[in-house]
Amino acid sequence: MDMVIVGKDETESNRQKSLIKSILPDSRINIRMIDDPIHTAPDPELVYSDVVFMDMDSLGQGGINLARSISESGRVNVILVISDHRYDMEAFSIRASGILYKPVVWERMKYEISNLRYPRR
Repeated sequence: MDMVIVGKDETESNRQKSLIKSILPDSRINIRMIDDPIHTAPDPELVYSDVVFMDMDSLGQGGINLARSISESGRVNVILVISDHRYDMEAFSIRASGILYKPVVWERMKYEISNLRYPRR
């Protein structure tokens, strides 16, 4: 399974990568550090991945716009990673596959990966 973790916090992204690897050791996971999500277009790596994890705390409203663009581009499972409920309605409106609340724990990560909107290709 191809996955991408998008955010600005490298420590948090690496922590999420470790959790995913413990659940799906054979998955391919890339980390994308994005400084300016408002001016970032969804490129092929994001659009053709099975799952894209978006760290909304670091990306803010620009991250919502990017997540919406990725979600609308096809059958990509977008999972929002947040620390509180301020992005819940946006997650619903962009038809996110799931939401993970920080700190992300193994059980929740496994649940979201096991219950993707679009099963893995």
